[in-house]
Amino acid sequence: MSRVEPVATALSRSGTVFPAAELIAADARRRRLVWRTLFLLMPVFILSSIGLALGSLGLMLGAKPWRIGATTVTPELWLPIGMIVLVGGFFTELALVLQTQKWMYNRSADLFAVHGLLRAVELALQVQKDPTLDMVMVRRETAAQLGAAARDLDRLIRRILPLGVRGEERADIARHAGELARSVRQHQVTVVSGSRAQLVGLAPMIGATLAALVEDRFTDLPRTPKPKNPVPSIVCGPQDDIKLSEDDRQEFILALSRVFTSDSSADLVLAKIGYERQRRRSIDNSPPEQVWNEIFVDLENGVVVAPYRRLLQVVLRRNRGNSTFCSLAERYGMLPE
Repeated sequence: MSRVEPVATALSRSGTVFPAAELIAADARRRRLVWRTLFLLMPVFILSSIGLALGSLGLMLGAKPWRIGATTVTPELWLPIGMIVLVGGFFTELALVLQTQKWMYNRSADLFAVHGLLRAVELALQVQKDPTLDMVMVRRETAAQLGAAARDLDRLIRRILPLGVRGEERADIARHAGELARSVRQHQVTVVSGSRAQLVGLAPMIGATLAALVEDRFTDLPRTPKPKNPVPSIVCGPQDDIKLSEDDRQEFILALSRVFTSDSSADLVLAKIGYERQRRRSIDNSPPEQVWNEIFVDLENGVVVAPYRRLLQVVLRRNRGNSTFCSLAERYGMLPE
């Protein structure tokens, strides 16, 4: 419980409804599963080790070392003894890995996906609390945990597929599983190359995914589908966009989350700048501030040309009396002289 409580407390401040009781239960189930699997695999390891020892001992006893002047292990016996140890050790390790994969990761992929996401949130919150952390190690472990959670999430969705389903239905489920896995893996880009503030900003987004996963709300998990058809035209090159400071970025997000609190209202402005609806989660079913923060991460990654200038222009035309929008526009020279 001590592991979950700090995460739940920190995320509750950002408006995330965090199912602490369900998460505690899932983490306890994972720990029990790990210990039970280790207990069940222990006899396999012990028997395999005894077999290797007896096989090697049998070859050594073939030299009849009890005779006077006999050599305990003759040089020609080193090769078969070494082969027994290497081959036997290899197959023992292979059996343990396969059984672990079968009993733990395949059957309980959801528990390990929850563990990976929870660990990623813990690391992001540690960055916020401790400025002396080794960021290289934090980024490395966070990216690894997100990658493992993405694989477990993909395995979980595919495992739900009933037997006998083939063809187009199976392809649709596989594509859905891939979309959910990519939505988790896309955070790795921010983890590896983003600033400390951006890394901390991932905590509520990953926390929302974690909450949806624990409560089996798969429809609320974020998706990043690949377009079926190539984009007909792409605009590249330097664009005249404004460079928001970190404080202005947060102020802009808060203002947008207060004004555009539904899917329909957000679509009116996002469609104007070319941000596709399927790239984001539903604002109706999620905290608006979290969804807008996710949208800004996408904008920072270049999914829209000159996003901040165009977005501020659009919302300012629709809400001329909003003091935050007017202040930002004045600050960045977007108001007429």
